[in-house]
Amino acid sequence: MSNSLTGSQVSRGAADIPPTKSLTPRVRLACATAAAGLGIWLLDARVIHTGLPWVDAAIAFAPLSIAVTLFAVAGISNAINIIDGVNALASVCAPTMLTATALGALFQAHRSRRLQC
Repeated sequence: MSNSLTGSQVSRGAADIPPTKSLTPRVRLACATAAAGLGIWLLDARVIHTGLPWVDAAIAFAPLSIAVTLFAVAGISNAINIIDGVNALASVCAPTMLTATALGALFQAHRSRRLQC
């Protein structure tokens, strides 16, 4: 449990700096990437399956899988920051995106079980 908290604390530390302080987008991106890097290092949490055979074959190579994971985590983090900075709707967008992701995973799990029977 403490390993997963370490990565979130790095990302949260950059997010908690008040907007009156000058923190460049590059520094925020670096913190999000560092948090993803800690997740990969401590938890071995990386993208290994996409459902696309040609992409799965490519990310079977660990360095490419790590690069894709870092890019995805930093991209999603910055997308939510942009949404929140423009119109403060991240409180609606983030749960909607997470719900859609969870439903996709749920349907994929049910599909996999049907194929195994």
